[in-house]
Amino acid sequence: AWFLSTSQRKLAVGSRTTPTSMAPRNRGEELLAGGVAGIVSRTAIAPIERVKILVQTGAGRSSAGYTGLVREMYHNEGLLAFWRGNTAGVVRVVPYMSATFLCYEEYKAALLGCGAHKQQAALAAGSLAGVTAVCLTYPLDLVRAAMAKPSSVYTSMFHALRSILEAESLPISPHISGLEAD
Repeated sequence: AWFLSTSQRKLAVGSRTTPTSMAPRNRGEELLAGGVAGIVSRTAIAPIERVKILVQTGAGRSSAGYTGLVREMYHNEGLLAFWRGNTAGVVRVVPYMSATFLCYEEYKAALLGCGAHKQQAALAAGSLAGVTAVCLTYPLDLVRAAMAKPSSVYTSMFHALRSILEAESLPISPHISGLEAD
């Protein structure tokens, strides 16, 4: 890779050592990098997500199609309407991306330590990191989906989470029945 020195490249070539295992790992930086990546990516696509949700729920019907809907949103609600609901998305994506970044590096290092080839370790680590992040953040996704419904009665994410927990008679643990095997 272009960012490695000549001695680091020589060390990495012909061995299963990766650049991330050559230096001490800073898990805080991995969590922060994941969080920042999540905030930037989620905020950048928020206008597309908002239009998509309006079309999916039927609230965004426009005779002029998507471009007409975008014009109507801007005219009726202003520019900030495109980022409405972005906070809930960011609250969900920050822990998701942070967990993904951290778990990927942890799984990859463990797999390489067991003798796995670099590509196999990267593929397996990415898959495991994604599964781990989804399991950890599923309650937040459930709340986000519940709040996105046009008929939503929830006033905040905490209100939605508390109401769902009470309705499902789950006093402590988050509702994760969607992850159970049928």
